[in-house]
Amino acid sequence: VGSMVFRLNVSDTTAPDKGTIAASSVGSTTAVITITSVNESVNATVWYGTSSTSLTSSATETDFNITQTVSLSDLTANTKYYFNVTLRDFNGNVNRSGTYNFVTDVAAAAATAEAAAGGGGAAATVSQVADSKAQLWNTIPAGSSISLDIDKATIAVTSVAVNDVKSELKNVDLEVASLKENPVSTDAAALVYQYFKINKNSIADSDATSLKISFRVTKSWLTENSLTSGDISLYRYKSGWNALTTRVTGTDDTYVNYEADTPGFSSFAVGVKSGVEVEEEVPEEVPGEVPEEEAAPPEAVEKPKAVEAPTKAPVAWIIAAVVIILGIILIVAYQKKKQS
Repeated sequence: VGSMVFRLNVSDTTAPDKGTIAASSVGSTTAVITITSVNESVNATVWYGTSSTSLTSSATETDFNITQTVSLSDLTANTKYYFNVTLRDFNGNVNRSGTYNFVTDVAAAAATAEAAAGGGGAAATVSQVADSKAQLWNTIPAGSSISLDIDKATIAVTSVAVNDVKSELKNVDLEVASLKENPVSTDAAALVYQYFKINKNSIADSDATSLKISFRVTKSWLTENSLTSGDISLYRYKSGWNALTTRVTGTDDTYVNYEADTPGFSSFAVGVKSGVEVEEEVPEEVPGEVPEEEAAPPEAVEKPKAVEAPTKAPVAWIIAAVVIILGIILIVAYQKKKQS
């Protein structure tokens, strides 16, 4: 019986594919990143953080498998996280992909805030976002354009256009979020239809030749506030609110449509143009309720004159006159008597 040994060298220089990547089981402080359908066994490392340009935390699974599950912990509730995934095969070939994102649970954030306040009914931190729409582009070739189209009644924006990118871009993520309130301390205009914010990842404002925002305002809102279609402007916040040149592009039965060019993405407001007078809201009368009349200032009342006490002067003069007359009579009588 004989035996033969063959020694073979296999050269592997091909990186694994990225498989299918998703964030699942997202809670208030934890999340799970799953990597499935990889073409070979790999180890997985997830780099993550709250800024797409600074992923400083990491978690790793090193059991070499075609399916990997990486758990993230100690996250902050009601916060948007960004992450990249690095896959490494037996021979050290690497595939890096991303950036992806997820948002930790909002409801759990409120519960955490209430527990921290001792259950005393303190107001919990609530997200400003009323509604949102996002889209991811894996690759944008140089010279091409993209558009995030939106058709939601809760979002004034109808589309965001990035025109003629100057160089190839990858993993570009755009998100438009309508806001429940003003994101800063100063008002954009005397009357605001809606505040919203545009978030971006893997693209700079200078990467495109032009950026354009299309939005709409309901005709009923314009009528209620005695405004015309030309009274509306789009404002962008950059070291203060700045009005952008806004154009009317058309109307339909419900909306007036507008568009504006913007030098960059940040927080925005749809509101009345500067200098447009806005009528103050008049409170509606409740049926059956008698409106209160405005109190008029009291009429001037003439100050009563003091009642003068009757003077004693007339009585004194009468007595004096009587005395004088009597005196004259006595003198005359005395003179007659003397002559006789």
